[in-house]
Amino acid sequence: MSMRLVTGLWNRKGAAKSGGAARRSDLHIEPVPQVVILGQAREAADLSSTLRAHGVEAYPVSNIEEAAGLARVESVRLALVDESFFDSASVGWRLRQDRIIPVILLGNGREREGWGKAIALEADGYIGKSTPQAEQVARIKAIMRRG
Repeated sequence: MSMRLVTGLWNRKGAAKSGGAARRSDLHIEPVPQVVILGQAREAADLSSTLRAHGVEAYPVSNIEEAAGLARVESVRLALVDESFFDSASVGWRLRQDRIIPVILLGNGREREGWGKAIALEADGYIGKSTPQAEQVARIKAIMRRG
């Protein structure tokens, strides 16, 4: 699991704030997302919890702008996008604007129709929402290993 140390003594631009040395109480560990999940709030949160339980840091978002911003982060290795957000190939393009990451379509359809839709939308893969959670996690981990 990727982690980063955050001290609270640095502003957004990385310049040190005045106020002295960091105290142990000022330090905390913040997980760094490896997977961005663009989807409906409840479904994205559920999938995020499942992935975290299996050692994969996931960050659920509800709009393409936030997902595209996170996709720029070096530690993000995969984007999962609900089919309700994936209305055209431009969604995949926006997520890959600054760096190439796999984009997987999450859908309600059957596997065969889902793959056809994923290919038409220029996604790298398809995972059905009705796929058992253990298989979803295994497939996501496999894609991350290859990326």
